[in-house]
Amino acid sequence: MTYQYNDDYDIAQECTKKETDASCPQCAGNVYFDPASGKLSCSYCDWEGEIAIGIDEKVLEQDLRNAEHTGNFQWGAEKKSIICRSCGAQSIYDALQVSDLCPFCNSSQVTQEITASSIAPGGVIPFAVSSDKAIALFHKWINGKFFVPSSLKKNASAQGLLGIYIPFWTFDAIAKATYTAQAGQTYTTGVGRSTQTHIRWFNVNGTYRNFFDDILVNASKRHDSSVLQTVEPFDFKAVKPYKPQFISGFISERYSIGLSDSFNLAKGIINKRLTEIITREIKRRHNASHVRSLRFDTLLSDITYKYVLLPLWMSHYEYQDKKYEFLVNGQTGKVGGKAPASALKIAVVVGSILVVAGGIGTAVVLNDDSSSSNYYSTPVYTQAPAHALSDLIILPNGAVLYF
Repeated sequence: MTYQYNDDYDIAQECTKKETDASCPQCAGNVYFDPASGKLSCSYCDWEGEIAIGIDEKVLEQDLRNAEHTGNFQWGAEKKSIICRSCGAQSIYDALQVSDLCPFCNSSQVTQEITASSIAPGGVIPFAVSSDKAIALFHKWINGKFFVPSSLKKNASAQGLLGIYIPFWTFDAIAKATYTAQAGQTYTTGVGRSTQTHIRWFNVNGTYRNFFDDILVNASKRHDSSVLQTVEPFDFKAVKPYKPQFISGFISERYSIGLSDSFNLAKGIINKRLTEIITREIKRRHNASHVRSLRFDTLLSDITYKYVLLPLWMSHYEYQDKKYEFLVNGQTGKVGGKAPASALKIAVVVGSILVVAGGIGTAVVLNDDSSSSNYYSTPVYTQAPAHALSDLIILPNGAVLYF
């Protein structure tokens, strides 16, 4: 990396990368990565160029035990200046920003992706969804939402669409969990209208092993993980070795959440998934309908990681003087975000639900005829079925309306 000290700004001056400084060989125009073709493309003529990847270049898993740089970085702590190779203008960026467009001539500016105290990206999933396609997918998404006001569906307009590569860590690990829990089997007593349903509880224990592949952890402090998750998953079969040409024409940044803190987040994700998997396993092994008091200790081994850049389109739209942000997965086209709801539509649906709900009751049974000290019996409470839908509205009385 080349730095020069700049007395005017008291910041480091960083040079752009020669791989992305090259102009079009036909017309000397600016060259960018084109999601539609998957190639480098000239913005002025019809020239296209392949991004060469050597046969020996692979996206390799890295052993976590051998990682040298595991700390975090802070946005705003340092700045850097870039001299545009096309127009000569100087731009000031945060030190963690890797690429952007020159605000004066719109040419691509890609800088070093690594410092002496950071880890270089090992892979990138290139954009496969163009900006025009992203906007079309947004309109399809907003028009597919029943509760969105009709006026918004007609007039929704994406503002300030930006293509951004977000840094992520992925982790692989073999997990061995030793668990204890109580499994419950339902049974009934009585006949006819006097039938009563119970749960017989009994103690269980065991060991469960599982390989976890590509546990994904957001490595940027600037972007909310819960929002980014709305457009997951990504297909990691399409990941390519990192080349600066892939991010030419897009915004990208270095990671700010380091390897150590990210791995702690990954362990939390693994434990959450283990809870779900072991619960299903206990039900299968013991022909049980319920599981409670699950506890387990987890041993992780063969832990590896990758540092990758993933593509996202980010934008917002306005409705009644309020901004609503949305994302489009730059690889799959999946859209996620927030949307306003029509009060009239909600009132009609809620009214219908309340009419139906008025005829539903809940039965509570208090019998216990467990005959063994290892068995426990509790009544069954009827409940509404679980919903797997993506949107919900919380009503003033606390009820949740799914749609």
